[in-house]
Amino acid sequence: MPRLRQIYQTDMLYVGPTGVGNCTGALNSAGVYGNILSAISGQNFVAEIYRVQRVNDDWNKSLQDVNQFGELAAIDRVSLQPPTVNLSFSYLLANMVNESLLGFTVNKAGDATAVSCVSGIIAQATDSKNYFLKTVDQGQDVADYNPATYDVKAFGNGYISSYTAQGSVGQFPTVDIALSALNVQQQNVTQASGAVTPAVNPVDGTALPGRGYILPSGTTSYSDTSLTNVNGLGISVLRPGDITLTLGLAAGDGFVAESDYKPQSFNVSVNFNQEDLTKLGSKYAFAKVPVFPLSATLSVTALVGDNQTGNLVDIINNNKDFSPSILLKSPNDSKIAASYKLLGAKLDSQNFQAAIGSNKSVTMNFSTQISGPQDTAHGLYFSGITI
Repeated sequence: MPRLRQIYQTDMLYVGPTGVGNCTGALNSAGVYGNILSAISGQNFVAEIYRVQRVNDDWNKSLQDVNQFGELAAIDRVSLQPPTVNLSFSYLLANMVNESLLGFTVNKAGDATAVSCVSGIIAQATDSKNYFLKTVDQGQDVADYNPATYDVKAFGNGYISSYTAQGSVGQFPTVDIALSALNVQQQNVTQASGAVTPAVNPVDGTALPGRGYILPSGTTSYSDTSLTNVNGLGISVLRPGDITLTLGLAAGDGFVAESDYKPQSFNVSVNFNQEDLTKLGSKYAFAKVPVFPLSATLSVTALVGDNQTGNLVDIINNNKDFSPSILLKSPNDSKIAASYKLLGAKLDSQNFQAAIGSNKSVTMNFSTQISGPQDTAHGLYFSGITI
């Protein structure tokens, strides 16, 4: 019978390499994470993105009129620029598994040297991914369901354009991802034979007909880990009470005593400002690269407690660096499930708000620039429970 509608129950989002080169990284078990079948050559391991709450996508193309003398209307309209394909999604923050799958560098507890979260993306080692939105039969949960066929909207060569993590009192902490891709296709996939990926060869902008994929069955958590498992891979969600903010503001650094401020929300964000690199002979961008310099920002809103002395003239003259951090602990054992840290950050502004009927609040904004791998004094760093 015809499908009446589609709801979140029947959808699941996956990510994998483009298949242009060999598969690298943590996803090396074909039996667990899914791979193409031998009937379609190449490699393209894929894995589920967990705790997804929202998925939006759109595409558009820009057409140029072809006119000539003697005819009032354009004789044709053709595309001179690559099409624009956008995909955005959000997920609940439970650990740093998704960040690893998406290509970010996540430091683990005990790592001798911290590595910037965007090191792999800047090095173009983990910047381009394929994304797959799987849709199964009406009335079925995707998790633990193995249909013979299913629908897939597949996005080829997706480059992350922005990453935002936020948390506030009374809300689960979440992450928002926005990305742009080179191609999108709607497919009906037969699990026994797989389907061709949507990836585009970045060298000449042609399709990659020799690369295929199948999608594994969905699971509740990474590797189907129990929600109560001690390794933290199965954490359902983190909570506002699990969050600790440390800004490092001493006397004279601002007008709020950090020892007596009451954080209400945080927002960590990095925007990659992706630029299309194009050339003659290619219909598509052969690469999307960040426009430097890149900045990571942190915004914190808090209820004001005690004031502290300070002078803006001294704040400007001292021009101090700060290392604000956000720690999100596992509700099971208080281990650090996720952590964000800005190094070499500047306090850009403080915004105070007071009104009748409301508590006085302050919003503090920090920013730091993303630097190369040799500079460990600046940038944005992820750490926590990961694969």
